[in-house]
Amino acid sequence: MKVIGIIGGIASGKDTVAKIFESLKITVFDADRIVHKIFKDDQQAIFEIAKQFPLSYENGVINRKILGDLILADPQNLKIIEQIIHPIVRNNYQQFINISKENNEKLVVLNIPLLLENNHYKFDKLIAIIADEKTCLKRYLLRLGYDSSNLKDPQIFNLIKKFELLRSKQITDQQRIKLADYIVENNSDIANLKSKIIEIFNAISS
Repeated sequence: MKVIGIIGGIASGKDTVAKIFESLKITVFDADRIVHKIFKDDQQAIFEIAKQFPLSYENGVINRKILGDLILADPQNLKIIEQIIHPIVRNNYQQFINISKENNEKLVVLNIPLLLENNHYKFDKLIAIIADEKTCLKRYLLRLGYDSSNLKDPQIFNLIKKFELLRSKQITDQQRIKLADYIVENNSDIANLKSKIIEIFNAISS
């Protein structure tokens, strides 16, 4: 079984690439989906986060906006959250690999933020999604419902700070290019991106 890792900066287009692979009937391990499920259903994780950040706990759930504000106020808070969340994600990853092997999957894809930085995941090939910082910031704000042209908005200012914090935890595009087996420039539209991914898929599958 071949394991393909997707790497790229925040809002570079990794999720879109993962969806393209899913449209090609390839099974994808999506860490963000797992994290969303943890915040929704994992009572032990919710308890641990609430214990560390009681201000974020409201009516039995974690308010992720408040949690995000706490991270911005002190980036060390992100490390505390990661210490709670990451072991659960890794357990889910191992289950995914085991089940995929049992199902005789020929190819699976990993969509995991900080895939290389965490050094806990194994893969056979890497696809680097590369986009310029301005494009990534615009996409990041748009997916949160904000217009990047209104940079004087205090809320947008805070989101830009969060964007920069998340980027600072990642390796650079130059490093990704050196490490990747396939490099995909994604400053254009989805149709252009899809054609590139299909070409890579055909090369990997042959």
